[in-house]
Amino acid sequence: MESALMLGLLGWGTWLLFEGRSAWSGVALGLATVTRPDIAFAVAALIVVRGLLTRSSRRSLVAFVLAGATGIAWVIVARTLAGGVWPSTLAAKVAQAASGLWRPYAAEVWLLLRDRQPSRVILGFVLMAAVAGVLLARQRVGLAIGATLIGLGGLYFLGHVPLRWLASWPRPVIALVVVGLVFSPRMKERSITIPLIAAGVVSAATLSVLKVAYYSWYPMLPMYVALILAGIAIQNMVQAIRPAPPWPRAIALAAIATGISAAMVMGLSGLAHMAQTRVELRQNIGPWLRAETPATASVACMEIGILGYTSDRRIVDYLGILDSEAVPHIAQGDWTWWLGHYRPDYVVMYPAAIGWAPADAVVSLPWFAEVYRVIKQDPNVIIYQRIAPVPESP
Repeated sequence: MESALMLGLLGWGTWLLFEGRSAWSGVALGLATVTRPDIAFAVAALIVVRGLLTRSSRRSLVAFVLAGATGIAWVIVARTLAGGVWPSTLAAKVAQAASGLWRPYAAEVWLLLRDRQPSRVILGFVLMAAVAGVLLARQRVGLAIGATLIGLGGLYFLGHVPLRWLASWPRPVIALVVVGLVFSPRMKERSITIPLIAAGVVSAATLSVLKVAYYSWYPMLPMYVALILAGIAIQNMVQAIRPAPPWPRAIALAAIATGISAAMVMGLSGLAHMAQTRVELRQNIGPWLRAETPATASVACMEIGILGYTSDRRIVDYLGILDSEAVPHIAQGDWTWWLGHYRPDYVVMYPAAIGWAPADAVVSLPWFAEVYRVIKQDPNVIIYQRIAPVPESP
């Protein structure tokens, strides 16, 4: 996914900015913006806030100008070689939310935070109780009360964030983020943390204002900032524990290590399973299409992934990621327009999508079974072949 490349470039550019290497920072941050245009305002906020805090307007201006110049260079190259600047991904995601079939970014994030699934609360409780206990043992009553309150608030998230979100946001991290937010403005490194927080907030605000349909990769920049805040929280908790007697200190450190390790294992295992399932599915379909269909065939599919690459066939992407013509139809909830427009030779459907409007609207057409017949079906995929002309007004 391009989001991983974006985070890598963003991290590199941020480090260069904080090291005072403004020119190279601007190039890296510009490339990050080209990779994911929706972070453009977040990158601008990062540079501007950093400049205000350090009073280094000249360096910030250099970074800002070179980030913009990198973007302009990409526009020239892309229009020359590809005939366009960016794929229609963002416009398609806005249209998807407008259709009402997908929830907008802000609404989905709120529901995910509010969703209730009480389980695995013990690790979070042990983590926060251990920290609060050690602070009390050192007579740091104010910090102990604060840690306890944060723990109680964190327990809500630790116990209620749905299991399906573990792949992108491990539960104990959320409570640590709150602790990190408390400590970050007081750190001597606040000229680093505050610009990053600003970038995360602006990124979330941009997606909310655009009313983009929620997908798990859109919160990656805010989550990147959240992980840094979690690191700040861990650092401060460990420093608070250091003066404690040996046994309480060992117990508290063990609790922290257990909580963090459990979060990482749960999150990574969930992500690995999801990625493996999707990759295997696309890898199996593509070679089959390449071997069993004519080289000139067109193939329609709703989530194309690497299907176009592995099949080497012309792909009809009717959810609009690659095809800007799909965008207005998606916004209006018209899920069958592409059949009459492109008349694809093959249609790939996923059984898991049956019951979902974009798939149901197609297979429920009165004439569909007469025009397309099933040539391959298994638990993962249904492939239809066109055997008759598509009606003029499907």
